[in-house]
Amino acid sequence: MKLLELKDATKIYTAFEGLFAGSGTSFRATDGISLILEQGKALGIVGESGSGKTTAAKIICDIIRPDAGEVLYKGENIRTLGKKYAGYRKNVQMIFQDPYTSLNPKLTVFSSMYDGIAAHSAMSKAEIRAKCETLMEMVGLEKEHLDRFPHEFSGGQRQRVSIARALSLEPEIIVADEPVSSLDVSVQAQILNLLKKLSKENNITLVLISHDLAVVSFLCDEVIVMNKGKIVERGTADEVIRSPKEEYTKKLLEACVYR
Repeated sequence: MKLLELKDATKIYTAFEGLFAGSGTSFRATDGISLILEQGKALGIVGESGSGKTTAAKIICDIIRPDAGEVLYKGENIRTLGKKYAGYRKNVQMIFQDPYTSLNPKLTVFSSMYDGIAAHSAMSKAEIRAKCETLMEMVGLEKEHLDRFPHEFSGGQRQRVSIARALSLEPEIIVADEPVSSLDVSVQAQILNLLKKLSKENNITLVLISHDLAVVSFLCDEVIVMNKGKIVERGTADEVIRSPKEEYTKKLLEACVYR
């Protein structure tokens, strides 16, 4: 089932040379990209810094709007969803790259999870607490961790909290933007295994943003390779890893951390 589609999505940024500069240089962070997210499938978007992959992720989550093109959710343009837009926002969640800045340092874990659940359900506070305790156990943490603040966790634990928070709204799509790049190598495999396990168990469509094709191949069914805002190669993970067609893809493979 097709859940979400980008059609010819273009996002243009303007870089200014100085604070009072009258004009700047425009560049296309994404240049007419199109992709489809299927229910229960995992899509990897790969490219080096500046390739446009994070911009694509933010367009999917409607954190930024494209200057041209469309985002279709279940066949409808998200700009015309009306009251159904709340359902789209609930069903598309994002896990950010840096677990040190994605959690509010002034809120306990429970407080940071509570507001989102309360906004999209009629559950009592006690019911929400019970749900959050279950989620913490799902991601390998203790229910008592709900009453801790972000600074009391390691980087890997914070990313587990971020995963639990994303799961709390029972989304259809999770977009993970470089979810392990800021973690120690010993922790990265744990987080990747957790994402793979939870997405399969909950039939979640996963979008993994990465610069590392080997990481993406571990988690994803299909892979898109981006360079300078364009999609330069796409195919199954096996096809792209074993038989890359583009020189750019081959160079990414040569630079993989994991071989």
